[in-house]
Amino acid sequence: MHLKLQKGEIVREHYSPKHVFVFVKHGNVEITVNQEPQIVNAENILHMEPRDRHSLKALSDVSILVMKC
Repeated sequence: MHLKLQKGEIVREHYSPKHVFVFVKHGNVEITVNQEPQIVNAENILHMEPRDRHSLKALSDVSILVMKC
């Protein structure tokens, strides 16, 4: 899935029943996983276990690739 967010845009807390990998193509996003915030950008990849509760906040305009498996 390809997700584009504008600076300040928020995706409310949710979860996936699958493993989730987040790749940021450009920009910066704060992803809170199980109440622990992390900054993710093009220099790193985020992996979440099934059922990890997470939310997103765009720190800049951001383009994200989300893979579930």
